[in-house]
Amino acid sequence: MDNVAREILKTLKETNEKISSLEDFILSNFNDLKEIITQKNNDKKIHNQNIADAKTLFVNNFDHLRLAQIAEREADKGLVWDGPDSEAHKYLEFMFPELKQNPPDRNLTHDQYYPFCAAFVMWCLNEAGFPTHETWKAPFSESHLPRTSVYGLKQFMRKVGNLYNLATWKINPRPGDIYFLRKYNSHRERELVHVGIVVDVDSSHNFIIGAEGNTTVRGKKRCVAMVKRKITHRIHSWGRINMKQTLKTIDKTTEPLPMEG
Repeated sequence: MDNVAREILKTLKETNEKISSLEDFILSNFNDLKEIITQKNNDKKIHNQNIADAKTLFVNNFDHLRLAQIAEREADKGLVWDGPDSEAHKYLEFMFPELKQNPPDRNLTHDQYYPFCAAFVMWCLNEAGFPTHETWKAPFSESHLPRTSVYGLKQFMRKVGNLYNLATWKINPRPGDIYFLRKYNSHRERELVHVGIVVDVDSSHNFIIGAEGNTTVRGKKRCVAMVKRKITHRIHSWGRINMKQTLKTIDKTTEPLPMEG
C-alpha cells in the first residue's frame, strides 16, 4: 500500500506542477490569448455579416430577366479582347484577380491565352446581384483551359440551381438561363467547350438568342456578341438559378472573406 500511496502522491505532485505551469503560461500570455480569441470572434462576426449581406444582395437584386438584360447590354458593346489593355480584359480580371498584379505577356496569341466565356458569365452574374464569393470562383478558375472552366461552372450551377437538357427534360430555355455547348474532340468524345447566357427564345422554341464572351461573329474573333443558336444536342444543357438552393449554398460558405461588390 505504501508504494501505491507514494505513486499516487507522485502523480498528484506532477499534475499540480503541470497545472501550475499551465497557469503561469496563461497568466504570462493572457493578453496574446485574449487578442487571438477576440480576433476569431471578430472574424466570425465579419463572416456572418458577409453571409447576411450576400443573402440580402441576392434576394433584393437578382432576377433572371435582369441578368439577361445586363448580358444583352454588354454583348451589344461588341468588345474584343486583343490584349491586357483592351476593355474586354475586365472579364478576365474579374475571374482571375491575379492578372491585375501580373498582366500577361502582350505577345501571347489567343491559343496561348485565357478563353473568357465563363469569365463573361461570372461578370454578368455579379453585375446582376449574384454574390460571386471569391471561394465560389475557385473550382473553375484553377485552370485556364476552356473545357475546365466551363465544366467547373456547370458543376457550380448544380449547387445554385437546376440543370436541364433535351434528353430528359421537357422544359424550354428562358431568358436568364445559362447554357453549355459541347462538341466532339479529336478522340470523338463529347466535351463541354463554351457557355453563354440566354437573352431570348424564339416563339417556336427552336432557337435561342444568347450573349457570349470569347466567341466569333462575322469573322470577328475573341469578342462579346449576341449569337443565335439552334436548340440541338450540341447545347448540352442549360442551368437556371434557384433562389432556395443559392441561399443554402451561401449559408454553407465557410471562408470569412469579403464579398465582391
